[in-house]
Amino acid sequence: MTFQIPNKEIATPAVARQYSHLESIAEFIPELDHDANISLLIGRDMISCHHILDQIIGKDHEPYAQRLRLGWTIIGEACLGLVHTSDVITTVEDNEVGLSREDKEFITIMENGVRKESNGNFSAPLPFRKDGTTLSNNYEQARKRAENLGRSLKRDPKKLEDFLQFMENILKNNHAELAPPIKDGEEVWYLPIFGVYHAKKLSKIRVVFDSSAKYHGICLNDILLKGPDLTNNLVS
Repeated sequence: MTFQIPNKEIATPAVARQYSHLESIAEFIPELDHDANISLLIGRDMISCHHILDQIIGKDHEPYAQRLRLGWTIIGEACLGLVHTSDVITTVEDNEVGLSREDKEFITIMENGVRKESNGNFSAPLPFRKDGTTLSNNYEQARKRAENLGRSLKRDPKKLEDFLQFMENILKNNHAELAPPIKDGEEVWYLPIFGVYHAKKLSKIRVVFDSSAKYHGICLNDILLKGPDLTNNLVS
């Protein structure tokens, strides 16, 4: 097993000269040899090598020096910043969560699949997960939901009128289209729908395509990537 020891952590004469209380030991510290390979680490099993024979202490938060049997060493943050170039990049505090693997996958799908249609509308692909999960044909569930919806709308003529107007508009504006014929063995999933009114706009209905409706324990949302959270942080 080999280890790469960063030479920026090694004390040099230049480090000692940066501090008045350490200048006197600069001549006893060798210059850094960038071509030298560190091939031996002296651990606690060689206790005698770690005996402190002398010590020089400066002000609070300043580095200090210790003379061991093998020579002087400097302890503190001096070797990382004031003399040697640091690889550490300091940024302002950031509480934002980075993108997950699935978020990146979602963005890739959208970047490659979103397109502008000839009518000016934009279309986007469904961001399916790549875990092999498939959907069962939920036709019976969707049919029963549609029958229940039909009975409900017949009892409320105003809601029926608004509902039909909404569906007519999305077809007219090319926001939806008639589904093509289903081929034998083709994977298919039906979205049940229902209508809701805005609490403050009782004259305007919104038709919900229920992608969270489960069938045999799974729904369309379960096999779609959610994508990154783009909502604003209300706290900030």
